[in-house]
Amino acid sequence: MDVAKALEGKWEGEFVKEPRDKFENAQTLIIGKVRQEGGKWIIERARYGITGKGLGPIDVQLNVEGDKVALEFETQSQTKNPVKLSLAPDGTLGGSIYLAGVGTKNNPHRPFKLRKVE
Repeated sequence: MDVAKALEGKWEGEFVKEPRDKFENAQTLIIGKVRQEGGKWIIERARYGITGKGLGPIDVQLNVEGDKVALEFETQSQTKNPVKLSLAPDGTLGGSIYLAGVGTKNNPHRPFKLRKVE
């Protein structure tokens, strides 16, 4: 698998909202460059944020084991919400976001899915 080709580009999607949630769930992730150096995978120029509201730089940890590709990062929000995503066979990124401090005590882990759009 060409990991760089699979990941580089613009991704859009959303996480599951509950009826009482008062925040935006449409999200964008841009992965600028993926490379391998000394056996370690590195993502450069990654940006993330609410779709249509501006994106900020993020540090992404990328783990590749065979055909399993997993990403982890924190949002730029004050609560630094952790995001864990895996590349699915259908080419989407799926996983979860942990929403801390926004009235989500009953269910802070929300399913999250992104589709590559560019």
